[in-house]
Amino acid sequence: MSESDSQFRIRLPSPLKAKVEKSAADNGRSLNSEIVIRLAREPTDNGKLMDFLREEAAELEAQIPGIKWELDQAHKRLGEMITTLTETDQPVTDDKIALLQTQTRFYRARLEEAESRLRRIRRVIEE
Repeated sequence: MSESDSQFRIRLPSPLKAKVEKSAADNGRSLNSEIVIRLAREPTDNGKLMDFLREEAAELEAQIPGIKWELDQAHKRLGEMITTLTETDQPVTDDKIALLQTQTRFYRARLEEAESRLRRIRRVIEE
């Protein structure tokens, strides 16, 4: 900033000032520099962002039941194999059991990731 730059006084609510001061400190900038940087940023179109997040949330909400169904099916197949292994003379290979265990872990991880993403999106939408 140079001496010829315009100056003006501004009144900020205390909580907002504290938030900007914290951000300035976190970024290693003066309060003035933090305010200038924030004002100079291109404004984002929050409407488009919120529309995108709502679409993402709807997509995840639609995917989750299918993932739960796949996980349930993998659990059932694994249970059937274990029953076959313990109650009959039919051979069940370790490879088949390992494959079903891997599928079960895969669907569980997919479900946890989808639910986690949905929670994060909902938090942003609700703010």
